[in-house]
Amino acid sequence: MLHSNKNFWLLTLAEIVSQAGNHFRTITVALFTFNLTNSIFITALQFLFNSIPGFVFSNYAGRWAEKVNPRLGMIVVHVVCGILTLLYPVMEATWAIFLLNLMLALAGVFGNAFKGVWLPRVVGTELVTKANGIRTSLGGVIDLVFPIVGGLVILWLGTFAGFVLDSLSFLLAAIGFAFVRPIDRSTSELIDSTFVDGANAQLVTETAWSFIKSRSDILFLLIVYGAITFSGQGISVVFLPFLESQFHIGSEGYGTVISAFLLGNVLSGFILVKWGDRVSIGRFMIFVCVVPFAWIGYMLVSNFVIMLALVVVDGCISIGAFAYVQSVIQSKTPDQLIARVFAFFMTLHFGSEVLGTIVGGGIAQLLGFTPMFLFLFAVTVVIFMLSGLISITTVKSRHCHKE
Repeated sequence: MLHSNKNFWLLTLAEIVSQAGNHFRTITVALFTFNLTNSIFITALQFLFNSIPGFVFSNYAGRWAEKVNPRLGMIVVHVVCGILTLLYPVMEATWAIFLLNLMLALAGVFGNAFKGVWLPRVVGTELVTKANGIRTSLGGVIDLVFPIVGGLVILWLGTFAGFVLDSLSFLLAAIGFAFVRPIDRSTSELIDSTFVDGANAQLVTETAWSFIKSRSDILFLLIVYGAITFSGQGISVVFLPFLESQFHIGSEGYGTVISAFLLGNVLSGFILVKWGDRVSIGRFMIFVCVVPFAWIGYMLVSNFVIMLALVVVDGCISIGAFAYVQSVIQSKTPDQLIARVFAFFMTLHFGSEVLGTIVGGGIAQLLGFTPMFLFLFAVTVVIFMLSGLISITTVKSRHCHKE
């Protein structure tokens, strides 16, 4: 049981400490960059750079995660991040700040790869969904609270203190990871035997894509998740000007919307903990089909409170989809392939974010908000239908082949 798994709670605590520190850095880097450049555009641009390493290097990170002890990898990544964070205050050029952002983002890519491999070894595949649900809820609480805490601390102590606290959080997390031990593999089946139809040597040489193509359920989930992330990111980049035009509110209303989205994050974790093990692929499809209709609802409602309710639903399903797909990959993929398949998933995640940002922002700029919402709605629904058709056709063809 998770409540008695001390290693899981130590792993989660270390991740929470690191995540809390990231909020200090997010605020501090934004202030530091703006004070240095006096440019809102450059300040915003450096955040976009955070997604690029994930798209480019996730596949390489997955291959490294197979060769390195994941606990050692997490420790090294966090120590390196702690050192890099302390370099910000001495940077006097914009390019140096961008370089540090890219290096920290790249380290985060490797950290995600190690984390994806490590969790099933700490809790066992049978508890991965509940474990991800708990981590999602706690992470949502941190995301709700620590931007405020970080802002107050930096207001009182200055940007240098923000960098020091972020560096300290990385180092404390590294110490916590050092004490986490995996479960005894003999007591937990880390590989579902129904998915292993060949020798271990064959699995070692198999590519992530060849495995995903052979698993219609995982392929279906990845297609649906890519559609949600692509369209959701396209909407998020223009949501502030949309709010200003639709409800005549500015940054204070946008802060409320972000809080509502993060509240959905917390709720998604509770749902996974309570019902995650009972959610089939079909039920997941019904669940996520609500998202594009929530986006259409943004255009139709005139009441700000109702719009916030839609945002909570949007956040719950969007973040819950990430945790659910991650859990399926961690529990259904053979141990020899999990690093590569998880890396493919993260590449899809970051790639969909980058593409959604470009497409959504471009359409909104050229045609306006309404065509953008309608286009992304149509794209998402069509992808859902096609992926469902592919999944059903694959299952039927395999059934006929067996007969």
